[in-house]
Amino acid sequence: MAYDNSMDTLQGWPNGVSIVKTYERQFTNQSNHTAFPYVPDSQSFLNLNLTAKPTFFGCYSSNLTDLMKEVGTDTVPPLVVYVANRPFTFDSNTSTFKMSYDNEEKLSLIENGFAVSTRKNLTLDDEYRACIGCAILQRSRERLGMPLGSQCQKCFDEYCWDGSLDTDVSHNINFTEDGMTNDSDTTNASSGTSSLLSSKNSFVNTWGVIIGIFVICMIGF
Repeated sequence: MAYDNSMDTLQGWPNGVSIVKTYERQFTNQSNHTAFPYVPDSQSFLNLNLTAKPTFFGCYSSNLTDLMKEVGTDTVPPLVVYVANRPFTFDSNTSTFKMSYDNEEKLSLIENGFAVSTRKNLTLDDEYRACIGCAILQRSRERLGMPLGSQCQKCFDEYCWDGSLDTDVSHNINFTEDGMTNDSDTTNASSGTSSLLSSKNSFVNTWGVIIGIFVICMIGF
């Protein structure tokens, strides 16, 4: 799983640039022929709601053969479950320059992290835990030539990136309560974080302050 807690947008939320850079790194010498599945550009991450709910990348290894040839490897890239920080119960886009938190803030951050990781305690999708299981077992299933099954097919239809792009920079994308986005000008980001980010130079506005991305390669057992 890849948890993205970056502060990339002016409102202090991720836009996928961390995982985009991970994808691009495989085409450099430092990758050592380690492949990573296709991902869209950061603008598409926002416009397609890919930061509003979990997104699976590299769902089907049959779609990755050209990528493996380009990288120069026989090892199938992992299926990556991408989960971006977003506000469900608390504005968790706090600045890394904030050095102290009271107990209420600490508990609120943990509660929101739980909501992000569990699709709001499964209230947005009570089958999400089954979908995580499908992602974990997918590479093993493919190696064994086993059929996908109706449950996993349903999960992949819901969460797998379909390869589409939307690079329209005129979109105003913000979170809504149920985890999707809309075109309003409002945001759930805290004003303090927005002010901090808007005062930084263009490099920081582009990259944000990356406070964590942890990738577990789901290659099966």
